[in-house]
Amino acid sequence: MQHLPYSRRQWATPRNREQQLRMESQRMFRTLVKEYGMEAAQGAFEQAVADLGVEMNHDVLGCRDCHWEGRDIIYCRRSRHNREHAYHECPIGQECC
Repeated sequence: MQHLPYSRRQWATPRNREQQLRMESQRMFRTLVKEYGMEAAQGAFEQAVADLGVEMNHDVLGCRDCHWEGRDIIYCRRSRHNREHAYHECPIGQECC
């Protein structure tokens, strides 16, 4: 009887964080496909990526809620430059945190 080094349930954990995230999202996707079907799972993933893309690429100059105050821009809550945004980043050249 030949012994395999890994059982079927063991998972490799890559050192590359991006690859770890990709593998985890694939596992989650497969779970959702089993539970809801391919069409629903794919639609949900595509919508989530589209929503996040809009959220990450907020048009500050076209937004009626973002405004100038002197030489500074006051960012609305939809802008990732707003301190309260879930994916906050300080604006280029400014340290706000």
